[in-house]
Amino acid sequence: MSKLDLIAESTAFEEIDGKYREINTSVTPPLTVSQWRERDLPPTEWLLGELLSKTSRALLAAPTGLGKTNFSMRLGVAVATGTAFLHWAASDKRQRVLFIDGELPRDWAQQLMTDMEERLSSEGITLGDDYMYLNTEDVEGMPPLNTPDGKQWLLDFIEEISGVDFIIFDNIMALLKGDMKDEESWKDTLPLVKHLTAKCIGQLWIDHTGIKEDRNYGSATKKWQLDTSMLMKRNGTNGEIDFTLKFDKSRKRTPKNQENYQEVNIALINDEWTSFARTKPCIFDGITQETIFEFQKALSKKGETRNRKDAQSPDWWGQVIAEILNWDMEDHEERLKGLTRELLKSDSFEEDKQIVDRGKPRPIVKVGTLAVTTS
Repeated sequence: MSKLDLIAESTAFEEIDGKYREINTSVTPPLTVSQWRERDLPPTEWLLGELLSKTSRALLAAPTGLGKTNFSMRLGVAVATGTAFLHWAASDKRQRVLFIDGELPRDWAQQLMTDMEERLSSEGITLGDDYMYLNTEDVEGMPPLNTPDGKQWLLDFIEEISGVDFIIFDNIMALLKGDMKDEESWKDTLPLVKHLTAKCIGQLWIDHTGIKEDRNYGSATKKWQLDTSMLMKRNGTNGEIDFTLKFDKSRKRTPKNQENYQEVNIALINDEWTSFARTKPCIFDGITQETIFEFQKALSKKGETRNRKDAQSPDWWGQVIAEILNWDMEDHEERLKGLTRELLKSDSFEEDKQIVDRGKPRPIVKVGTLAVTTS
């Protein structure tokens, strides 16, 4: 028996919150493919669709005033009650969820939860005691969670309330210390993040965006050891909960579960959450087959007076397209670039080759199976 086989046999289990988790008592962890194949690891326990699980490390970033607290609280409710939310499927199993709010004053938080409970009642959902909300105003001297004292405080608190399955941290700026532009403040949080994962406690960390609302505030290193990163992009005006949810990291996405990570428009309208899948606008919207046919003819004719290299130039293609559509090249610069890019990278529209017609070379430009030469 090899040394690696002996190591693989030195497996034991520890009890955490009444559950047994495999631990390895050897110095060297499992290394070979066969060792990993033979490990008896529990399958992923999904809590909401295949978006959030008991080992999730997720980040949700949003501009101020867009409703990230409302939205993340509702995600927590779906996990706690085992019910579906928007397009994410129900787990049909209640879980213990802890929402830690480091920002809202207590009177505002009370109103927020009252409103949420009324909406849930209209949906026939009973919240129960599995959903817990902690406001840091009620914890005098609570240490920042990116300090050893803060980590120990949270672990002790989890034990005090008899364990949890999922925690929502609202938000990074309010619950941690240090300059959030620097990576050190988040780096100091990682021991807690990893410890919670080891205890099978899923996490959703709420963050702000910066002046530019297309990314989370501060260092991009926050995402490095997380499996999911979401961004709420503003659709409505200030004060409206109307946004596009985008995913810039989705490590657990597969062809079978990709609908959980699709870009969607989400809004709270008349006290009801709604969503629909957001499809990217087609670059060819408003351009008819007849227009494409005109592209063919124009590209073919202009190609006669150009050498082969010029005829494949994106700038030249853009000029031809602009002339056909009667567009000003500066006013429509971005869309022209998009059209040209799509045409050049596809096999359906390309300057393909030259043929000899009556002894004279002529270029062929084709769309799909249709090829046009100059007359």
